[in-house]
Amino acid sequence: RDAIIVDDIFDVVPPTASQVTEDHWTNFFDDISEADESKLIDAYPNFADSSPDEVCKQNEFVAKVWEIREELESTVVDPLFSHYQQNSAADQKLLFALKEKIENWGLAVTTLGADFATTSCSADIIFIDLFLGPDEVNEQTSIQGLKNLLKRLYQQGKHPLVVLMSRSTRLANRSIPFRDAAELYESRFRFVSKEELARSNKFDRTLLRLLDHYDDSILLTKFLDTWQVGLKDAGEAVVKLIRKLDLTDLAQIKELLLNDEKQMAGAYLVDTFDRVLLHEIENSADLVEV
Repeated sequence: RDAIIVDDIFDVVPPTASQVTEDHWTNFFDDISEADESKLIDAYPNFADSSPDEVCKQNEFVAKVWEIREELESTVVDPLFSHYQQNSAADQKLLFALKEKIENWGLAVTTLGADFATTSCSADIIFIDLFLGPDEVNEQTSIQGLKNLLKRLYQQGKHPLVVLMSRSTRLANRSIPFRDAAELYESRFRFVSKEELARSNKFDRTLLRLLDHYDDSILLTKFLDTWQVGLKDAGEAVVKLIRKLDLTDLAQIKELLLNDEKQMAGAYLVDTFDRVLLHEIENSADLVEV
């Protein structure tokens, strides 16, 4: 019933230095008028004492140029941000088309930016951008934020489906590392390009496939979660048993069971406690019920 679309395009933020090419900065500094230069100094005082080659690499400076861009000569400043604005417009068009498709299914849609991990909301399905930021290093923002959000949703009894999306050509290569790092279950995870989600019937096919297997995937999730807890408890129980072994116990085991057959004590104990561990896991009431 509830869907979330997570993408930094929903954040009202200025572009960063990495999103403006060096050639555009060269033309900008060559063509800027004295009047516009004064405006830049007023907005960013450090500009007066900085080298153009250095200041254009500072995100704070780029943010200030973006902030006062309408006060500067358009023919000089517009080329700086044309690529950024084109990409933003393309992403917005795709994501609002996706939002409309989700709403046509009768779901309520919430759009969130890069700080989505701190937002309190409900979700049965999450569409999340691979890179929540201008650089590919921002993949970690997506992963850590998603883990935090899912942890809260699990505590509410929610087990949302997750669709990873991007316009990047690296989406297919990064999908498996992303899934593993975010600790997602494959049965509730898919990756689809933004273009396919917005412009083709891939959205319907992806959602139908996830929904077809949703109940089974929940059972699998509950089993694996319970199994992990049972495995931890079983391991602790076996460790307690091992701690009780004294040197005399080990000596008797060797004398009574191993010496005649020339068996190694270490191999015997590993074999024995492996069976004990299996017994403890299978003895977990919660695991049996699941």
